Amino acid sequence: AGEPPDDEIPLLAETLLAAGQLQPITVRPGRRKERSFMALDGRRRLLALRLLAGQDRIGDGFLVDVFVETDPARQAAAAVLTNTAVPVHVADVISAIGRMLKSRLGVPEISRALGHAEIDIKRLAALSALPEAALDALRAGRMNLRQAKLLARLRDPAEQAELAEAALGGQGFADWRIAERLDEGQVTAKDARCALVAPDRYAEAGGRIEADLFGERAPVLLDPPLLTELWTARVSGIASVFEAEGLTVHVAPGGDVALPADLEAPGYIYGGMLRADEMARYREARAAQEAAAEAVHAMLEEAAEAEAQDAAVVAMIRASLVRDQIGLGGRAATDLVFSPSHRYGLIADVYAPVEPDIVQDPSGQTEPDVPEPDGQAPFVAPRAAAPEPEIEGFSHGLHAMRTDVATRGLIRALADDPRTALTA
Repeated sequence: AGEPPDDEIPLLAETLLAAGQLQPITVRPGRRKERSFMALDGRRRLLALRLLAGQDRIGDGFLVDVFVETDPARQAAAAVLTNTAVPVHVADVISAIGRMLKSRLGVPEISRALGHAEIDIKRLAALSALPEAALDALRAGRMNLRQAKLLARLRDPAEQAELAEAALGGQGFADWRIAERLDEGQVTAKDARCALVAPDRYAEAGGRIEADLFGERAPVLLDPPLLTELWTARVSGIASVFEAEGLTVHVAPGGDVALPADLEAPGYIYGGMLRADEMARYREARAAQEAAAEAVHAMLEEAAEAEAQDAAVVAMIRASLVRDQIGLGGRAATDLVFSPSHRYGLIADVYAPVEPDIVQDPSGQTEPDVPEPDGQAPFVAPRAAAPEPEIEGFSHGLHAMRTDVATRGLIRALADDPRTALTA
């Protein structure tokens, strides 16, 4: 109680005047010759208020929130601990920061006054621009802090207000709808092309990156064509290795490519599709391809040199060729399609010409054509006129009702058995 005011008291006084009092001063009733009330927690706030009163910036009518503690045990605890007060709701802190910003207090000053890191103040300051209904919903528990951050990322204030009013009215908050809106048309650092094009390589080439203020979403790449160009350039170098061997390579950064209709991929190979010896060779080749793919993944995780990564990718593609040509029955592959992959940098799909279908008579002979006898027409079965069906007064109502009942029963059954529902 006898410590002199520190140098930050004037700043605290400014924030109290700008934002209002966030935390009540805890006091106990006075005893004997003491004053009517004695402060247990809030010495610096009391000093700041006295400074404002001494500067005639507040008068005797200025209301101060005070919590009177009457329990002797809690009084003793409050004299030792400084965290015995009820925590301030984050919505009140956000509102206070908004008022401080309007009074032209800077982020560093607010950070020192509230005891928060500057980045936290910047994040809460972004939330202070939300509609009042959003802060009311946050204060009432109808919206959590993560949902408020999602709402702050929307550009349209009218849409923000509409969603906040719905949440405040108890209609819920559709997080996934906003997340879909934010993801729509955005390319982030989690894009599959970034497995081969690191963000620093993209930035060195002049690509712009927008980081999320709240640090919860992946950074947005603002120049997707540049990312496609860098990915295509690197993959084209890998493709040239196989083009030199006579294969046709299609580089598809978007994942889609138009192929001739006479090409086919091996698809999934399982037991019984191949002879026993071929199946054993296929499984051995598949294990080798999986090992080569995991080696590529390990190199990408370790951010190894680009040359070493490319050599590992080439080895993985060669293993894929061996595996898939066995699955194609020994036919030689003619085309490769390279598309991005999060885990392996790229996926190589193998294609070979479709095997022609040869239809042969089991006996090896064809039946001779038998000419029709002269003057006789071929036999034609007699036909009778069919009457028009009578459909007046009939409908599919019963069938529709049975279908609806069955569908509802299936929905109910899946709801009662989540394991089956997830499998389905």
